[in-house]
Amino acid sequence: MHKVNFRAGAVELGHATMESQDIELLGTEKLVEIHIKHNNLPDMPDVDEAIFDSANLSFKSMIGLNRRCYYIIDEYFLNPSEPNQPPKPPSVLRERGVGSIIEKEGKTFLQRVMPLVWYDAEGEEYLLDGAAHVQFGEGEYIIVGSIIPPTYAEALITPNSVIASTVECDPTPVELEESSLLGRKDGFVQSIDMDELFEMIGDRFFSHDSKSQKQWNLKVRHLRLERKNAALIAPVLRAMPVYTDKKKPPEVQGSIIYNAESNCLECCDGTQWRALAWKDD
Repeated sequence: MHKVNFRAGAVELGHATMESQDIELLGTEKLVEIHIKHNNLPDMPDVDEAIFDSANLSFKSMIGLNRRCYYIIDEYFLNPSEPNQPPKPPSVLRERGVGSIIEKEGKTFLQRVMPLVWYDAEGEEYLLDGAAHVQFGEGEYIIVGSIIPPTYAEALITPNSVIASTVECDPTPVELEESSLLGRKDGFVQSIDMDELFEMIGDRFFSHDSKSQKQWNLKVRHLRLERKNAALIAPVLRAMPVYTDKKKPPEVQGSIIYNAESNCLECCDGTQWRALAWKDD
């Protein structure tokens, strides 16, 4: 399952082909070239060349690989103007939805996992069923950005989710896995499974507990040391509880008990309890 990061602000030039629904992400610096080429067009997005750096604004750096985000794709179609007339604004074909940032053959792509809404060149809005995709690639250029979901319903597009945030005023849905906890790890509020939880607190827990003088009670059926040549070491080893001839635990081969009537340790061979004898000095 992909973790999510619905952080807004990533922006890159995109490239679409007829062979795939994925949009190749070409970097933020490419937008500067588009801005310079079409800076005389109305409705052209403003570009601050000083901050348009892929190290800061690319999907890979802001969202992260194999993380889902809320995307918006704008494809611009240039409209030819009449001679001696001001340039006409471009038409825009738009789609928004939930996508995943993936890498293939060293290139970064936006995988459109769940398209939700598309807008035609006239700005009319249409709902998608989550499976249909707008076909991009026939316009002059494509700009891909990450945005905050406009509604809570769209933010909670996946089941078993809660709304959290890693940046102020930037809600992000977190899908909780089965038998997991909600926590913060690696800068993200996310679903923490048992392995990750042990990784986070295991060393701290045992390091802290090793300094404790309190009794440590474990209600477990077995304490198994699986490491090769592992040893259980203590100043005193005591067989508890204490049993009698009439009251003994079930016969399990290899079990050792202390019998208060015989004052002996007894070992079960699988069928009966046998006393472990020793010599007096």
